[in-house]
Amino acid sequence: MTTPPTTEPRTPPSDLFDRFQPVIAVGAMVATFLLMPQAFAVSIIALVWVIATRVTRDRRFLGLSLTEALAWAATLVIVFLCLAIVLYIVAPPAAR
Repeated sequence: MTTPPTTEPRTPPSDLFDRFQPVIAVGAMVATFLLMPQAFAVSIIALVWVIATRVTRDRRFLGLSLTEALAWAATLVIVFLCLAIVLYIVAPPAAR
């Protein structure tokens, strides 16, 4: 006698979206850093999260709290700064 194969329950689309919200948020932060000056990008990210988490009842926006969003923004600042330093060491600007 054979047993029927077990299938894992499918996750509803809303749960799938909830799972990827932080990825979307960090991706939007990276895009903000690439499109705007660094100090302005941090200010925009902070402003968006302050407004979104204070206006709504839910204290999370795109799966991140205000503290988590600011921590990710600081992490991106550090990563981009280190990347700029490494690129400057590897390929310094041409001497004038």
